[in-house]
Amino acid sequence: MSCRTIECGTPHSPSSGGVCISGVLYYKAADQLFSKVSMIVCFDVRSEKYNFVRVRESSIGAVDTTTTLINYKGKLASLMMERSYSFWSSISFDMWVLQDPEKQEWSKHTYKFPILSNEVREDTLYCVRVSGTNEIVLFPKYVSDPFYIFYYNLQKKTSRRVEIQGIRGKKVYTFLDHIEDAKLT
Repeated sequence: MSCRTIECGTPHSPSSGGVCISGVLYYKAADQLFSKVSMIVCFDVRSEKYNFVRVRESSIGAVDTTTTLINYKGKLASLMMERSYSFWSSISFDMWVLQDPEKQEWSKHTYKFPILSNEVREDTLYCVRVSGTNEIVLFPKYVSDPFYIFYYNLQKKTSRRVEIQGIRGKKVYTFLDHIEDAKLT
């Protein structure tokens, strides 16, 4: 196995983690270092070609620095969380789905689900990704007792929580789709 450089031809500065959908890597980027994110870079692993989705002003929220790129039913989507806290609280999600990459058309969907404010510290709930069952997975960044991970089903508009026991420390890092094969040990 060897490594080689693939010329892009369009200068850009990657801004955050991305997602791979059907052999295409997608990540947010800026035109220049230290400028605002203004595009999504698409790199096709098979053809080794770059394409760019320039984001129009009407859908600029899709590339906000607080968004998470996800695979939504085989399409690129960008998830932005907005928080509203009170004793009974809700979390709103704006999900931008790239409907047509060539025309650079996005559709926007808003989802809400309730949580109890004592289950999560206000400033710490993050989206990991979308699970294989089309649920958005949310987790608190900081350990609390009890510690919960939240799931939101986009089709059914239902939420559930799972308590994780035995978590120690201060911060938590979450990964989806981890599989262990006990037969290997």
